[in-house]
Amino acid sequence: MLLTFGADPVDADRIGAAFRTAGVPLVVHALADPAIAALYERSLVLVRPDGHVAWRGDAAPADATALAGYRSGRPRLTRRTRRVKTEER
Repeated sequence: MLLTFGADPVDADRIGAAFRTAGVPLVVHALADPAIAALYERSLVLVRPDGHVAWRGDAAPADATALAGYRSGRPRLTRRTRRVKTEER
């Protein structure tokens, strides 16, 4: 679940698109309660199903796809990881 507190909607859309691309369900909740926003201290908060905060920031990360992959347990395959896996064989 992605909580947004006055965040730029473009940032929430970028994170949502990255999760959709990764095949990971994500619900976005825009909240306006300043008391709740103060608790999280950031305008974007990614909350795991068990209630733990997985990530928070004031803007979408430069690589939202990496965030989606990492937080879903399916990290994106990079050139470096391909090389390491090839060298291990």
